[in-house]
Amino acid sequence: MWWRKLILVVIGFGAGNIIAGGVFAFISALGMIPRMANKSKTRQYISLYEDCITIGGAFGTLYMVFPFSIPVGAFITGIIGLLAGIFIGVTAVCLAEITDVIPIMSDRANIQQGIAFLLLAVAIGKTLGSLAQWLVPIIIS
Repeated sequence: MWWRKLILVVIGFGAGNIIAGGVFAFISALGMIPRMANKSKTRQYISLYEDCITIGGAFGTLYMVFPFSIPVGAFITGIIGLLAGIFIGVTAVCLAEITDVIPIMSDRANIQQGIAFLLLAVAIGKTLGSLAQWLVPIIIS
């Protein structure tokens, strides 16, 4: 019977490695890290950025296998949520840039000027929608 559990562990470990490799390949294909380093003029810290993403992935994996909590308080939890939201937003923008969504959309909609305002409106809309999603249940209860 122990060998069945061992086979499940090996399959689970292999599947996790495949998924993690896919996520890191996705981030790498987007070119997110070098682009962020160029925009923020911090190219000397690219290895630190990559290490932080790897450590975050490792902690995420540990949390999925062995759920734990770290009592850091509401303020630190808010900062972590803000940073996670920035990461998701940057990933979405990089994906949109790679797939040329913005130039194709502006060509099809015949938008010649105001693309920056359009992007700002989308960002504000996403922010207000996220705030409404999280704050409305708090207000109602």
